[in-house]
Amino acid sequence: MHWMISLDDLDTTQEAIVDEVVVGTGSHWIEGYAGTGKTIVLTHAVKKLRAKNKSAKICFVTYTHALKDLVASGLGNDSIDIFTVDSFVGQAEKYDWAFVDEVQDITEEKIRKIQKLARHTIWAGDPAQSLYHQRVQQRDLPAVLGTKSKKLKNIYRLSEKTYEIASTIYPWARVMRGARVSVLDDVDVHLIAAGSQAKHSVLNNAA
Repeated sequence: MHWMISLDDLDTTQEAIVDEVVVGTGSHWIEGYAGTGKTIVLTHAVKKLRAKNKSAKICFVTYTHALKDLVASGLGNDSIDIFTVDSFVGQAEKYDWAFVDEVQDITEEKIRKIQKLARHTIWAGDPAQSLYHQRVQQRDLPAVLGTKSKKLKNIYRLSEKTYEIASTIYPWARVMRGARVSVLDDVDVHLIAAGSQAKHSVLNNAA
């Protein structure tokens, strides 16, 4: 469970979203770049909600079996049903709360099914990370999900060195300026160039 940081280590924005989700009702959408802690925030919100409401029917819906196993390790012994998207929309049981990760990869049809199966829906995702065609467009997500997003911007998996290189190559990345990045700057960067795939592999392994 090394990926799961403690509740005390959340930043102020993450902590505020957890509290808002647990106290509030209706729909919430947590948006952020990769590495901003969306899944961690969802998981802590589930744990806190379960501690507050022992009898509520709560489930966590993920996109893949790998994410399902990851979330299970983060939840530990908490009594929460965990589904993949396909298995959840294929069953008929209804829940008080459904926490749904990677919403950018879910079709509108399945989003609608999830909404019918849960009184309250908590979504997390980043439209920029969508892996599939014919998913809900970013501009349409607020209307489909029934809520505006709560945005996370501190990128804890990105070192300062990597950020500066990316921002130099892709100036549009400066939109993230002001966000905190990882304080662990032990990531080195190598420039690899070769005249063939075989030579590239040798150089890459040496680096």
